[in-house]
Amino acid sequence: MFTRYLGVALVLGALLLAGVPAQASTTRTDVEAFLVERMRDIESPGLSYALVQRDRVVRSGAWGTDGFGRPMTPHTPVGFGSVSKPVTATGVLRLVDAGVVGLDDPVVRHLPWFRLADQRAADRITVRHLLEQTSGISARDGYDRSDVDDNAPGATRRWVESLAEVTPTAAPGERHQYSPANAVVLAALVEETTGLSLPTYLRREVFTPLDMADTIADARDAERMPPGHEFYFGTVRDAERTFDTSGLAYGYLGGSVTDLAHLAVPLLTDGRYGGGRFLSERLVDALRRGGPPAAGGHYPLGWRTGTLRQTDTPIVWHAGGAPGYHSILITAPTAGWAIAVQQNVYSPLHDAALNSAAFGALAITLGGAPDPLPEDPTETAALVGLVALTLALAAGLAWQLRRLVRRQPAPARRARARTALSTAAWCGLGIVSALAVWLWLPGSFDLRLRHILRFMPDIGQLAVTVLVIGPALTAARLAVLLAETRRQGAARRAGV
Repeated sequence: MFTRYLGVALVLGALLLAGVPAQASTTRTDVEAFLVERMRDIESPGLSYALVQRDRVVRSGAWGTDGFGRPMTPHTPVGFGSVSKPVTATGVLRLVDAGVVGLDDPVVRHLPWFRLADQRAADRITVRHLLEQTSGISARDGYDRSDVDDNAPGATRRWVESLAEVTPTAAPGERHQYSPANAVVLAALVEETTGLSLPTYLRREVFTPLDMADTIADARDAERMPPGHEFYFGTVRDAERTFDTSGLAYGYLGGSVTDLAHLAVPLLTDGRYGGGRFLSERLVDALRRGGPPAAGGHYPLGWRTGTLRQTDTPIVWHAGGAPGYHSILITAPTAGWAIAVQQNVYSPLHDAALNSAAFGALAITLGGAPDPLPEDPTETAALVGLVALTLALAAGLAWQLRRLVRRQPAPARRARARTALSTAAWCGLGIVSALAVWLWLPGSFDLRLRHILRFMPDIGQLAVTVLVIGPALTAARLAVLLAETRRQGAARRAGV
């Protein structure tokens, strides 16, 4: 769910998968030993995986514990994060196969109340544009409305109606912009055309036909999902449990690795599952190829595609993170293999490392070697920088308060220029620090501060501390200056 860091993580992830044609000598021990090692390196409390060959799960396993302290299993539900997008897309493709909607139908044909600030642009957006994230709605306009924990009836419609004030940043079909808005509009389209809520529709058309028995699709279901975990000042701690019905389509569905393994089967079997037809070959072929360029590959019909390094083998995949959870599903249709991996910990700054577990395990399966654990110094640099800034501001505030309380004698006339310069420096430090955190930090992550607090709480809490201490330092220094000015005036009146 984060454009700048997500894009970096996706490119790194695509490069992590290396291999040669599948070899029968690949052992369960090789894959599982790697996953256990990667889980330890990442410090994940729990990890589960499922390996699929053509139409069946051939291996699965789990280690560690869930948020309730119970052993992880291949049926432990975990948040899908952005893997919710291809799940939602699969539901839409079922409507396409049924002839209810067409890929190139204008959205307003099925969702007549859909509005943007530029209605001419809104009228040109098609179902395909939404699936391929080329509607023209920016990532920022989508994230501004995301993760709001709206679980009241009508949440999806309220979310989409809020787009009426949004002006697209590109023409429909012009370029890929990874935005949660596209998935929510698709959810509204599903509900409008079927008369069913998105959870009810997905259960009927996706979860039940694919035997996805552990799925989480509404707030009541979410009560049985174990809490996840978050990275916090170099440790891992329990994450606050959150759920957002309005965000089901882009990030708040959930389920087990077994569910994700079943979702992979139609991609490996030309659209079939359990001996029957689930998706048409035409649509399966379309989602394996084409689509707009996106993060080192392409993005056709709700999935990411790329090529396995060293083998020139196509892959179809998606990864995602939600507060406390990470999921990834990678399929190699021409090789006939797929893998799903879930971990119950998440931070956007750990995307590449979390993704590497699945890429490495599939590389081993295909006879290759996994890459080392990716390292991203951004988190450490951000924490160190913010801690240092916080301490500097706190020390400055304490010094100014001490001067204010001690009521030092008025400075001599010749010291007034120095006092003015000192005041400007202290006030500048406080104001610039607060502005940097308020404007630069969210911009560097392409997120709002509330998202940083939700997904990177240590960085977010330090940012809030700077936002409080910075203005306080400025106010304290101005108070010191005012007190000194008054003492100077009193001294002049007294003839001192």
